[in-house]
Amino acid sequence: MSSPVHRPTLPATPIVPVLLVTALCSLGTGVLWNGIAFVAEQGYHFSKLRNLSLALFMAVLYIAGAFASGPLVRLVERRLAPRSVLLLILVLLSSTCLGLLAASAEWMLWAVAAATSVLAAMLWPIIESYVTAGRHGRDMRTTIGWWNVTWTLAVGVGLLGMAPFMSGESESARYAIVALGAMYALAGFALHWFPRRPSPHDDDLSRAHVGAEYRHLLGAARWLLPLSYLLVGTISPLLPYLLDDLQVADGWKTPVAATWMFARVVAISLMWRWPGWHGRWGTLLAAAIGLAVGFAAIVAAPSSAAILIALAVFGAAQGATYYAALYYAMAVGRAEVEAGGVHEALIGAGYAAGPLAGMIGITAAEYLRDAPDQFKVSEQQSIIAVALASILLVSPLMLRPYVRARQERHG
Repeated sequence: MSSPVHRPTLPATPIVPVLLVTALCSLGTGVLWNGIAFVAEQGYHFSKLRNLSLALFMAVLYIAGAFASGPLVRLVERRLAPRSVLLLILVLLSSTCLGLLAASAEWMLWAVAAATSVLAAMLWPIIESYVTAGRHGRDMRTTIGWWNVTWTLAVGVGLLGMAPFMSGESESARYAIVALGAMYALAGFALHWFPRRPSPHDDDLSRAHVGAEYRHLLGAARWLLPLSYLLVGTISPLLPYLLDDLQVADGWKTPVAATWMFARVVAISLMWRWPGWHGRWGTLLAAAIGLAVGFAAIVAAPSSAAILIALAVFGAAQGATYYAALYYAMAVGRAEVEAGGVHEALIGAGYAAGPLAGMIGITAAEYLRDAPDQFKVSEQQSIIAVALASILLVSPLMLRPYVRARQERHG
């Protein structure tokens, strides 16, 4: 009887090149997802509804791209390794961003938004697999911590980097997107240090590090994650106008808007250094409360100082939500591209629902404009009502996994 063959376990992908690629690509995320509303408002004079329509358009395409990432890798894996797929996506992203250099017309803005949404949605699940494959337990949480701090910080830096483009003539706003072509090109060169494929993920080690209630925690996090991005997707297209109402100068709008992103970095850093958060239901509860309170305070903020504080609260809660959701997704999903694809698709779903909530709120306020005074509401009040109603609708769905976990715990 022949003895079993023991194949050596391949090491996980080196963290430094992964973080470098992540940082460069996340500069693009900051501009394309959170900054494009400022480009559209200043450079193309979009109204609130048109900006919300652009955000909805991008989100729907992002969902499609995220779900396609896993099947795409499986379809081409005999001819192209995941690293080659990443390189192809980065080349296409870099080329697409240059479109606004060739033509400044509004149709090109929509075309660039469409292409970058699909491509970015395919990009991140593959990168997330490289981040987590071959890592388990504390090692996975630590690596995700490094990765989360890197991408959240880079997203905020991306918005800060837009300031010079936004403080000049309106025609210069689109160059904030053009400049991303160089970032994606540099990320392509950094793939030289990636292995051709993510490391194999040991199923036995994976099971040993997945807690008894992780699947239930994942279930709750998968409702809270899109809800958090519903709120992000509602507020991001409206921030240019909210900051206008507070008389924030054009050159300061994107730095102020970046407040919630840097608060997210702080929250993620704390979770990275304190391992006691995982496996605890209180983490998700605190995040849900912070999201609701922070969002309402942003939309109703009476001053610049108030909106800074509200953005910080909201950002910290969103960061905690993202960290927990990604860790549970990749731990339970064995670090596969499909697990990352579902994670990103949920983000896209939130980004799609957010603009819809904003559009419903604005339309309702417009409809009630001629109503008796006791029924009139401002746009801000209407948007808060729609968003908070969404939270109330989703809350029972988030609680169901907790109830199931208690039932299993107590037999």
